[in-house]
Amino acid sequence: AIVKEIIAGKMNAALVFEDDVMLRHDALSLLDDARDALAGVDWDIIYLGAAIADTEPERFSRGVLRVRNASHTHAYCMSQAGAWRADAIFEELARRVVKPPFDIVMGSMLPGTYHVEPIAAIQRAGHSDIEDRITAEAAQRAAYFRLFDEKTFHDNRAKSHSPL
Repeated sequence: AIVKEIIAGKMNAALVFEDDVMLRHDALSLLDDARDALAGVDWDIIYLGAAIADTEPERFSRGVLRVRNASHTHAYCMSQAGAWRADAIFEELARRVVKPPFDIVMGSMLPGTYHVEPIAAIQRAGHSDIEDRITAEAAQRAAYFRLFDEKTFHDNRAKSHSPL
């Protein structure tokens, strides 16, 4: 649905956030720096926060990683071109019996996928807003989020006086 909205809105790019995302105080500056570094590059997605499954992500530039496999997206910026490519992929996948989750498709099938460094967004650990309760999967994710030093996110949020 978000891909179609980006296409219909004729936006150059759109920021997409999970509803329970927490941002570093400098998340938008990191995104601006990444977009500057990618000027002239045909990028599809710039993740502010996602689980990178590449064993060794390629460093594109200072503060920007080129990734080929990402999932568990917390926040990202999708370009108009990326939305068109994603839409074509989803149309093809719609004809299949097994349909992979949206974030896995984006993170592994779109050619121009990048991630800011350091990670600038995560979701609250251990809670599923979809189910409005703690789930076993959410508990597993809690361990995953500890990898990103959640305390740092809270400290940065306090410094920026952000309500997020």
